[in-house]
Amino acid sequence: MLIEFSVTNFRSFKDRQSLSLVANNQDHDHTDSLISLKEIGLDNVNLIKSAVVYGANAAGKSNLFKAARFMREFVLDSAENAKSRMETGTAPFRLDMGYANAPSEFEIIFIHEGIRYQYGFVLDRKAVHKEWLYVFPKGEPENWFLRLWNADVRKYAWQFGEELKGDPTRLKGITPWNVLFLSNAAKENHPQLTKVYEWFLNSFQFIDCSSEDFDPQYTISMMNSDPILKKTIGDLMKQADARITGIDIETHAASEMELPADYPEEAKQELLEEFQGMEVLNFQMRHRSTDPKTDIAFDREEESSGTLKYFSLLGPWLDYLTNGVTIFVDEIDANMHPLLTRYLIQIINLPSNDEGAQLLFTTRDSALIDMSQFRRDQVWFAERNRGGATVIYPLTHYKSSKTKPKEKDFIEGRFGLIPFLKSEFPF
Repeated sequence: MLIEFSVTNFRSFKDRQSLSLVANNQDHDHTDSLISLKEIGLDNVNLIKSAVVYGANAAGKSNLFKAARFMREFVLDSAENAKSRMETGTAPFRLDMGYANAPSEFEIIFIHEGIRYQYGFVLDRKAVHKEWLYVFPKGEPENWFLRLWNADVRKYAWQFGEELKGDPTRLKGITPWNVLFLSNAAKENHPQLTKVYEWFLNSFQFIDCSSEDFDPQYTISMMNSDPILKKTIGDLMKQADARITGIDIETHAASEMELPADYPEEAKQELLEEFQGMEVLNFQMRHRSTDPKTDIAFDREEESSGTLKYFSLLGPWLDYLTNGVTIFVDEIDANMHPLLTRYLIQIINLPSNDEGAQLLFTTRDSALIDMSQFRRDQVWFAERNRGGATVIYPLTHYKSSKTKPKEKDFIEGRFGLIPFLKSEFPF
């Protein structure tokens, strides 16, 4: 479960900005949207199951998504790609020359298998400057490791806590300047640090909904392998579209794949050889026709992009829900009807979500911020300040009132967050 994510000097973020999923205990609305923590040292602390980051175009919402995804990907890939990658890939804030060549910082606090972790690193385009991991198995912090670049002597100073077992001294000696110690330790199968790495790998997932290409194969494979999930997903599709009466799944040999007529023959043979002996799953959605006794089967190409997106998301969505995954979704409102989007959000907030699954999502659609469904601490805003830097803050920063915010309050700019448009047109 995610507690907090912070970023400094990355893309449109200049100074440190933090997104916290710690619930405000003064807010007693929608308690079903809360996760009660039982870990030592977190008494009376609740986390929210979902949070929305709302803002105008170019406010920096997607950069928050990109910052968190960059952190995850650098943890997962830095040790594997060290030799082929000369630069780290970070992208500092460019509107202030004092920051353009300064390092970026990322820090995350999360709970994995009942233990709280606080992990972060500082890096520029060439190297890691600092890296740290604090662990709270008994409530008090244990400093498992600290790595700090000393520019005067041009080498790292290291600190290892006695709680970190194995041979960290050996690991530090084989960790290059552009690789995270955590990543390298996981590559070397260090038992304790591999646990931390696995949270990034399995429990922190990202979906970019601005893409128009959604692959339903994951959902299809889940339905094909689990009759209960097949029924659940089928029922959810029927609720999304009253004309859908069912979903048929067919299994074909990969050799039977239909390729375009102009597909190069040599490439076709290579593809068929690669997939020889494998099976391909196809699906058709059945729609109610004017004849109550007849259903019409629609191929994938005949379905709307919104229906396909919703169907493609249902498989991973239910998987993440079952396994207590934290999902970060960018532009959740893109290419899909708002009612379908709301339904996906509501699934996360259900009392049946008892595995700690969480949803973070960005949107510019104020219609999604229905305060009859959200707590005030679930609503966050992103906007640019006068220097062009993104700042994020929760709705709880505003004084509470008896009247809950309505959609028009967001549209009219009661909380800022609207584009600055001049009344004159340049043509």
